[in-house]
Amino acid sequence: MKYVNVNEIAAKWNLSERSVRNYCAHGKIPGVILDGKTWRIPEDAVKPVRKKRAEKIAKDLLTRLKMEKEANPFLGYRAIRLCLDNPEIFKPQIRALLRASAYGNIAIMFPMISSIEELRRAKAVVEECKKELDNEGKEYKKDIKIGIMVEIPSVAIIAEEIAKECDFFSYGTNDLTQLTFGFSRDDSGKFLKDYYDKKIFESDPFKSVDEKGVLRLVNISKEKAKLANPNIELGVCGEHAGDPKSIENFDRIGLDYVSCSAFRVPGARLASAQSNIKNSK
Repeated sequence: MKYVNVNEIAAKWNLSERSVRNYCAHGKIPGVILDGKTWRIPEDAVKPVRKKRAEKIAKDLLTRLKMEKEANPFLGYRAIRLCLDNPEIFKPQIRALLRASAYGNIAIMFPMISSIEELRRAKAVVEECKKELDNEGKEYKKDIKIGIMVEIPSVAIIAEEIAKECDFFSYGTNDLTQLTFGFSRDDSGKFLKDYYDKKIFESDPFKSVDEKGVLRLVNISKEKAKLANPNIELGVCGEHAGDPKSIENFDRIGLDYVSCSAFRVPGARLASAQSNIKNSK
């Protein structure tokens, strides 16, 4: 079995050696041995150390951000709002994505964009990070693609403005459905069954995309985006992206791709192929 020393683990995970020694002494890391005065840790048993490090980072971050309890956190201080307000947590993520782009096909997608100015400010952070990496001599893909999640109706309506400054849109239809209808996916179960019984709604709009409102909004946005930027890629992510009926509708209005949970990929591929055949007739 291969062992690593306390100082190696401490340096790797940015912990004090004393903290790691305490984990060892209190039996929080399995399989450690005391070699003289040095704790030696099995290489495959460093997860508890990594977990402690992650917990410490999370605790410090929450303390620094001073995040207050919100009545509706889904509409509150999160996603791009949180990132733009806290560049110390935003920039490391952007730097990591840029550096990863030197080794694979990476794109940057900003969530919960609601205005053109938010996008421009986020892109300015990307440019700032690129300059830093250039100065440090670090490699990255210079023409990395940048896109947004279209989850808020306001940005869907101004798609022609946004599309001029984006390489792709990913329609996040879970949130787009919530914000278009004005009800929460978590709470709508309290009244939707009654709506089905009274024929107000025919089906659950969170399982299959609503064709009269949400899909129409996506189609309007798509048309505006394509006019402004014919090369823009347009897709869907979320639960609807794995639903066969929704996939057929997305294909019918001319979207380029769907992105869904891993376990739903085989079904989504089959539904996409069937839809392509049906809609091409």
